[in-house]
Amino acid sequence: MVVDPVLPERPNINLLARLLSNHLQEFEQDTGGIASIFILDLQTGEEVSINAAVPMSGMDIMKVPIVLEAYQVFDRVPTLRQRQLISDTLVTRPDHTSANELLNVIAGQENPYLGAQLVTEMMQNLGLQNTFMVAPYDAGAVAGIRTPETPANSADTVLTRPDPMMQTTAEDIGLLLSAIYYCAKGQGGALLAVYSEQITPGECQSMLDYMLQNKTDSLIEEGVPPETPVAHRHGWISDTHGDAGIIFSPAGDYVLVEFLYKPDWLEWVISSPLLADISLATYNFFNFDNPYLNDSRIN
Repeated sequence: MVVDPVLPERPNINLLARLLSNHLQEFEQDTGGIASIFILDLQTGEEVSINAAVPMSGMDIMKVPIVLEAYQVFDRVPTLRQRQLISDTLVTRPDHTSANELLNVIAGQENPYLGAQLVTEMMQNLGLQNTFMVAPYDAGAVAGIRTPETPANSADTVLTRPDPMMQTTAEDIGLLLSAIYYCAKGQGGALLAVYSEQITPGECQSMLDYMLQNKTDSLIEEGVPPETPVAHRHGWISDTHGDAGIIFSPAGDYVLVEFLYKPDWLEWVISSPLLADISLATYNFFNFDNPYLNDSRIN
């Protein structure tokens, strides 16, 4: 008689949440900083949310909604120039010129502030109330422009100092990525519900294809096997480092968004291995029967 092997069930996702929370305590206690993590199982909808509603500086991660809004306003296949702007915006570039040019494309005129406003309106329409832009990149504080109040930045205790011109949360970015993922697969979701006449599954897939080209060999990518596709956009400024992406793993696809904030200055030697640790633990949770045996710092 042949007996089918009984495979162990994957642990409850709450175990992953506890593991990450415990691992992040040392960072928060030693630095006075805060870690913000959002994970979404794209098959089951299960979530891990650790300080995921804390306001964070948008950084380069906000280039994802910029490109999405650009696709929303295009009324035809993007031109060669527009495709180059999209590629330069979603794939690592040394400056913000392409993103600011896309804001002008969105505005339909040389007015990146209007473009930023339209990006914000799209996020609001998708229910992402904590995400906004009020100025283009490198504008700095602008006289006469007030920082919008959001549920995140108007909380009684805000433990970060997010950019007054450009903010988001790990949860908002994670839900946005999931909407792009479901759109690309033609499985509905917020994007196809709200913008069914303006955004197509093909355009969503194009966004993911560009993001798959963003190679860093660190952050989320360092925590997964080299052959695992990761569609992501990362960013960092003096006090905040982050990465946000969709991981197409053998045992299931998932969203991972991770931010680290440390007052005044966050050292790369602190943030990079910790962000990779978070990614590794998450990958091994989803692929528990075939884990990635990397040099993990998570015990």
